Amino acid sequence: MSAGVDLAIGDFVYEFDTINLDYSSKLIFDIYVKSLEGYDIVSASPKGKRKLSSKLFYKIFNHFSYSQNKIDTETFRILSRRAINRMNSLNKTVPYRKAIEASCGLSKETIYYDITIEYKARMDKNLRKEREKNAFDALILFTDVSYKASIVLTILMFLFAIFVFIYTLMVFFTGKPVEGWTTTMLFLSFGFSGIFLIFAIIIKYLTIILNLIFKRTNYLVESITKLN
Repeated sequence: MSAGVDLAIGDFVYEFDTINLDYSSKLIFDIYVKSLEGYDIVSASPKGKRKLSSKLFYKIFNHFSYSQNKIDTETFRILSRRAINRMNSLNKTVPYRKAIEASCGLSKETIYYDITIEYKARMDKNLRKEREKNAFDALILFTDVSYKASIVLTILMFLFAIFVFIYTLMVFFTGKPVEGWTTTMLFLSFGFSGIFLIFAIIIKYLTIILNLIFKRTNYLVESITKLN
């Protein structure tokens, strides 16, 4: 995909994710016509049911994404030369094209179509693993899900530490704990919560470094008027 886009010289470039045409060929032209209305990226997305894994990924990604543009399952898309140049200016290496297209700051639109032909071909095992890896990388690069997850875990561990602290004091004053048990439980509970806090701080620092290295757009273009 990247090689084809690099070699293309047209003002508009199509990106096809699959060779299976489950849509009318007229849709290809309709996508182009839609882009002439001022959209730099126009995608074709099939209507109907989504796989549970896909629905979960897109829901998490769109919820925690830095971009206002949302992504979904797509069959193909058209990009203007402006969008391609913008993507290349953000990062030469594109780990997940769909995510960086949504995050480039330019106008994006999606056209949903009815499936005309059902294809039930099994996905290659290696391709499935590659897509899972890309999905995980996209969540790390384009969302703050890892940082928020670490904060939630830290809070839960602190709550658990408080519970263990209260329980330990109750046992110490009302029961007959084994010698050293109270100190050990207090140390373990607050020690684990401290470890999670350190992890959260480390992830925050790594996020800052990532933001400095991996460029992101600082604005979103609402519309562009073309004068003829």
